[in-house]
Amino acid sequence: MPRVYDDSQDMLIMGDGAQGVLRSSGGSYRMYTTASNVEAEAEYDSSTDTWNVESTDGYRWSLVAVDAGAAVASGTALWRAEQKWDTLGNHIDYSYDSNGRIHHIQYGGNDDTGEGHLVLVEFFYTSDTSERMSARGGFIDYLVPSMETIRVSVDDGAGWTVIRQYNLTVSWSLDESVMLLEEIQERGYDGSSYVDEPAIVLGYSEYTDSGV
Repeated sequence: MPRVYDDSQDMLIMGDGAQGVLRSSGGSYRMYTTASNVEAEAEYDSSTDTWNVESTDGYRWSLVAVDAGAAVASGTALWRAEQKWDTLGNHIDYSYDSNGRIHHIQYGGNDDTGEGHLVLVEFFYTSDTSERMSARGGFIDYLVPSMETIRVSVDDGAGWTVIRQYNLTVSWSLDESVMLLEEIQERGYDGSSYVDEPAIVLGYSEYTDSGV
């Protein structure tokens, strides 16, 4: 993806259900997506450094700048979704923390009826820690934050009430340099008390290429 946007450059786009190349086409821009017979038209607003994207199946997105030109001397390097709408005016709002990680998602609201959001999904992370790995000539410290809780709440008219919580146990694999999800433990709410379900335990085995 180019660091600086102008209408002489192609841009690589990746997102929800679609990816492709954004190409200039007489002042408008078309994105060729992986979905059959679906295209998206993107309009760039230079005054706000934002993109408004609309697909031929009726969905719309608002993309805002992440780095606001901080990555290079000029131009924005990355945008991310802030809102999404469907053809009936229902919309989803995305919010991020100071580290750029997804913080919460709200949905169920409708612009046409004025209804507020009905569902809130929140994401919680462990404290940022580092893992030291050997490297030629010294050591490299990798920042290894991980998601530890996903919480789902609904608006009961008096505020947000938690109805589900998923507690995640993860580990850092030094051999593969990836985070591995080990356990998922669900906590439900029946209207009067919380109920903890038995944890789902995940196991992993070493990958071998069988040549098939």
